[in-house]
Amino acid sequence: MRAVSNRQAGVLMSYAYSITQIVVQLIYVPLLLAGIGKAEYGVYQLVGSIMAYLTVINTVLAAGITKFYSKAYLEGDREKMENTLAIAKRIHWVISAIAVAVITIVGFISVRVYANSFTSPQLHEMGMMFVVLAIDMVVIMNNTINIAVITAHERFVFLKGTQLFTALLQPCLVLICMRIWPSAFMVACCTLGANLLCAILQRVFAQSVLKTRYTYHGMDKQLVKEMLRFSSAAVLVALSDQVFWKSGQLVLGYFRGAEDVAVFAIGAQIYSVYIVIGTTVATVFLPKITDLYLHSKHPEKEASSLFITVGRISLYVSLFILLAFAILGPEFIRLWAGEGYQEAYLVALIVMIPYTVDIIQNLGLTILQVVNRYQFRGYLNSGLAILNIAITIPLVNLIGIVGASIASAISVIIGNCIIMNLYYWKRIGLDIPAFWKNIARIFLPLIFMGLIGLFIWNSLNIQGWGALICFGIGFFILYLLVAQRFCFNEYEREIVRKVLVRFHH
Repeated sequence: MRAVSNRQAGVLMSYAYSITQIVVQLIYVPLLLAGIGKAEYGVYQLVGSIMAYLTVINTVLAAGITKFYSKAYLEGDREKMENTLAIAKRIHWVISAIAVAVITIVGFISVRVYANSFTSPQLHEMGMMFVVLAIDMVVIMNNTINIAVITAHERFVFLKGTQLFTALLQPCLVLICMRIWPSAFMVACCTLGANLLCAILQRVFAQSVLKTRYTYHGMDKQLVKEMLRFSSAAVLVALSDQVFWKSGQLVLGYFRGAEDVAVFAIGAQIYSVYIVIGTTVATVFLPKITDLYLHSKHPEKEASSLFITVGRISLYVSLFILLAFAILGPEFIRLWAGEGYQEAYLVALIVMIPYTVDIIQNLGLTILQVVNRYQFRGYLNSGLAILNIAITIPLVNLIGIVGASIASAISVIIGNCIIMNLYYWKRIGLDIPAFWKNIARIFLPLIFMGLIGLFIWNSLNIQGWGALICFGIGFFILYLLVAQRFCFNEYEREIVRKVLVRFHH
């Protein structure tokens, strides 16, 4: 019962973290744009925003250690638990050294590639930011063990709480330091500071509260082999993801300059937050999936059931955000970022629509990690990253900023929507037809309601934050009523009843 309660609390904290990120970005990005300017923001997005993505890399790498550590933890083997962490620590030191070498090489290449489209001060600043990025990579890589231990013990409230604290601390540091030194490099330094503090808190908790020990008890060749296999797959996925999502900005920076990067980055900021909503919840279920595949007589059947349950809940959240943005997005961007960023609406929406599939199926990545098939995702993402660049270059030259977003959407449809579904079904044994039957029952009524909402908003022809917020609240209430009447199953109604009872008391 405690494990279930911890997972439920973890899910709630995950959504709280996601909502906080959304609120923080609403306030933070306009202030940052005003404080450092459009060109500096473009420079930051080319390099500094990679640091924000490292949190996702950290979570993915930690999942590999969690898998092996959880197995030893469930078996009650203290020596194996300690040895797993000690071996993992050595492996991640090597990985971080390789990562720093790669970042150094990329930094030298980037400064030369953008010599014609960026000014000399911007190029110098970019080089310094790569140094900060390399330091941040070392901090992140060597904190994965602590995250893995906290996750395996299902202490999700603390884990998500520290991530929530970091999400609030980083923009506060930036806003304070911006008065003294308004630059992209300063923003990167503040991100490093926040990540370092978060890593220290998590390390202290793992060692002092959970009594974690990293004692080396000898070489376990099989464990090393499996860890290297998983870690290499995780790094491949992370790097290919980074190339995939940054290729639009990189190509725009080369052909158009820093200001067009800034416009694209506003749209990317929106779909990045949308993506985070999907990646935070599934990690809560890693210990559960590990236990399921270790002890269940029918793991594929139970995994399919959980896949559908988590997918349905994720869809309610993601579809509301998608529909609300589709309706209110143009006015929101005008009020939030200011004039001159209108294309950011299409940049965000074009990617958000197909990526919704990946969000609602994010638990599938956790299942791949547990069954040692995660390397397939790495190979696929690498191919999609190359495809994305190949499509982005002609589309950017043909139709500009939106072309980069269309290229990403095409790649997401091919990889995440088609190939991954076939792989989950044919190779992993998940019941994908049943999944999509469940999703269709939710999707159709809510999409129809969204179209009605779009018609009403356009008919009202009103503007301003007050109108936006009031309509958003009204749309949320209507969304819940339609979902409760036409979409909820008994399990989902029971969740709502429990939440209402707790809220009432």
